[in-house]
Amino acid sequence: MTSTSAESSQPTVTAPCGTVRGLSDGEVESYLGIPYAQPMTGAAAFQAPRPLETLPGGEFEATTFGPPCPQFMPAGDIPLEEHRDGDDWLSLNVWTPAQRTQGQALPVMVWIHGGAYVLGGSAEPQYNGTVFARERCVFVSINYRLGLEGFLQLDDAPANRGLLDQIAALNWVRDNIAAFGGDPQRVTVFGESAGAGAIHCLLTMPDAQGLFQRAILQSPPSMVLEADLAAQITDTAVRAAGQMHPEAQATPEFFGSLSLTERRAVLEELNSTAKRSMGTWGAAAAFEPPLTPVVDGTVLPRGPWKALRSTPPDIPVIIGSNAEEFNLFMALARSQPNEAVAQRILGTIGPRTQPESAQYAHLVTAPEGTARPPVIYERVNTDFMFTVPALDMAQAIPDAWTYLLEADPRGGIQAAHSVDLPLLFENYTDGMGALTFPQGPTERERRTGRRMRDAWLRFARTGRADWPEFSHDGATRIFDTHTDEERVLPHPLLERWKCFVRQPAAPHGLL
Repeated sequence: MTSTSAESSQPTVTAPCGTVRGLSDGEVESYLGIPYAQPMTGAAAFQAPRPLETLPGGEFEATTFGPPCPQFMPAGDIPLEEHRDGDDWLSLNVWTPAQRTQGQALPVMVWIHGGAYVLGGSAEPQYNGTVFARERCVFVSINYRLGLEGFLQLDDAPANRGLLDQIAALNWVRDNIAAFGGDPQRVTVFGESAGAGAIHCLLTMPDAQGLFQRAILQSPPSMVLEADLAAQITDTAVRAAGQMHPEAQATPEFFGSLSLTERRAVLEELNSTAKRSMGTWGAAAAFEPPLTPVVDGTVLPRGPWKALRSTPPDIPVIIGSNAEEFNLFMALARSQPNEAVAQRILGTIGPRTQPESAQYAHLVTAPEGTARPPVIYERVNTDFMFTVPALDMAQAIPDAWTYLLEADPRGGIQAAHSVDLPLLFENYTDGMGALTFPQGPTERERRTGRRMRDAWLRFARTGRADWPEFSHDGATRIFDTHTDEERVLPHPLLERWKCFVRQPAAPHGLL
């Protein structure tokens, strides 16, 4: 039984998990902070999620976001909507049209937030699902464990616990979403940055198969570790904890006994160590800190790029990125690389084989070798971190469509990482909206955002994009905030990507 009256001030849904009471604005109902797993107390915070089959007492007041997972925020706190406190971090939110027709199930879109696997949450105001639910879909956003709790390798504990949380949330969607008007056989997972990287892993994980039928990956990064590097990161974390507790061990029991303040101190030391470890940790040393999915052989059996090449998913996928991704990180660093730094990064993470190296140097210094050092630095990092991982995926998947977002907001940082978020969610004042659109959007930029959202919704409904697959000579949809023209052409960064043909994207290991 479901109350769908637009006049209902507190709509109620009865689902297999129990009775859920939410909020309504007359057009969209929202159900916030619904637990999908048991609370994360003590050692349980470092174990696999424990399913919550039935809500406590059989009912739940879903009017406030759940508590955010512990996180590491070197740049300061991120804005969050009002949320409850507690250790029931694993919760999700549902937005659904207030007027629903019985028997007409709507497509479901499950959003997985980004944040380098160490920060973020579904209560960020920029991820409000109302704009999607107004377009006749059921929108779900989730919390999942981050940082130490989500990704630190420990003895007698599963790896990639943050990914296991996402699978638990998708199981909840499969079992309960029909009560909210959604179609459990038409689920699209989509996410940005680390959220897209997580979906990349889910596409190859045995336990995730069948839980979603389409996927959209926005700016998937190269943030996956080999087991040897993950083991050294664990050793570093244990040494850091040993400064506070000499009996430190790489066990769920020990790390579960640490206070949140002590866990943050471990993260601080891990981050400091990473910055000194470029010689052995390679590019992964730039992650803040390097706690990401790891190829452990069980939860994530193989490197996800190699897995896709050998066993492509049998579901349709949209994959894309932004034209100047690394501008965000340069802006946050508040520094501009000089010629020596630009050339060093070109030699370190650019192609190392000939003739590809020479060709690539020519492309990133264009036009005619005149590009300034910050431009070269941005291009090389953008390609290594985002362009190559995304297009390597697209090449491996038969039903893959690609896009590139081009933008230059007034006072902003061009088509930087995360500039797609305000466009897609139509929120230019919160989170990345304020940073990437500091003077607000133009009407043309708003229209680009609507076109992007319409394309995602069409894909969620039909499983098809309305432009040719990437396999058709690199065919790519250009979402361009400078024009209302809809363009499809060979990917503008295709030639730069081809220079990495003998250095495909792969998990990071020890050097």
